[in-house]
Amino acid sequence: MSELLEHLSKYIGTESEPIVYSIDKGAIKFFADSLMDPDPIYCDDEYARTTKHEGIIAPPTFYGGATSLRYVKAGDARTVSSINIPMPPGWVGMNAGDDFHLLAPIRPGDTLTSHEKLIDAYEREGRSGHLIFVVIEKTLTNQHGQVTLVRRVTSVFRATTPKEEHHQ
Repeated sequence: MSELLEHLSKYIGTESEPIVYSIDKGAIKFFADSLMDPDPIYCDDEYARTTKHEGIIAPPTFYGGATSLRYVKAGDARTVSSINIPMPPGWVGMNAGDDFHLLAPIRPGDTLTSHEKLIDAYEREGRSGHLIFVVIEKTLTNQHGQVTLVRRVTSVFRATTPKEEHHQ
């Protein structure tokens, strides 16, 4: 285990402050339009009432794209998570995968509270050098106390220097 992973392991279990999102019909439609998904369940009240959901719902990946970046300025390091991952200077991160567990539809008018927790950190050697992976679990609960979504986000971090220089 590298010193960096040993350091990060101390943060496993860290939780963020809750983040509250108000979901509106316009945001759902905007997100569906950005996906070029014409399904009227995302924007047509009359049609959506005739479905098993009995109203408009958000597309399955809505939380991942639409709400997690709301009110975050471009270049902000927290665009993947509100948990601060203490990486050394010169390390960059990117999303390496998402796992969505959809438990209830997200609807216009919902108020969702997101709780995030750092649940894992591990390392691997890659073509570009030493890689550190972190896994954050995000749990969204609606205003009725119902968990609507559990999302696990895996991010990968690497040093910005080439492999040869990094290990000298």
